[in-house]
This record gives sequence, C-alpha cells and structure tokens, in this order.
Amino acid sequence: KKTTKYEGKLKMGYSYLRLWVRRKMGSANHCEDCGLTEVPGGYIRYFQWSNISGEYKQDLTDWAQRCLPCHRKFDNDKIINKL
Repeated sequence: KKTTKYEGKLKMGYSYLRLWVRRKMGSANHCEDCGLTEVPGGYIRYFQWSNISGEYKQDLTDWAQRCLPCHRKFDNDKIINKL
C-alpha cells in the first residue's frame, strides 16, 4: 500500500491523528456514553472524538464520540486503571 504524504504525518502525533479522524468521520455531534445530543449554551466543540484503546492507532473503530465530562471521566478512569 502506498502511503500518502498526509498519512505519513499522522504517525508524527496526536494532533494529526485527531484531524484525520475528524476528516474521515466528521465532527463529533453526540456522546456515546451518556446519550447527550444538545450542546449546552456557551460551549463550542462540546463533543469530541475520544480514543478508546489509548494506543492512538489509525483505526476508525478505535474512536468514540464523547461530551467533555464523559471524555474527561473516560481518560481519568484509564489512568487510574493503569496504576
């Protein structure tokens, strides 16, 4: 498989990978954990793509849509479980 210049940059870091996910899947628009679909007033980008495995693979099945509170909780739970 031929790697494009853009795909090669994805291996460089998290920011490129999140951009790749957003370009392939679109902007996150709901939370898969709590079911929230409405953005609370005053927030921009309240929903985010969250990596599931913590390995930050270039695999679209390794990402979930989450609201900010659920994304923080998910990441904090991952950190606590590694201790």
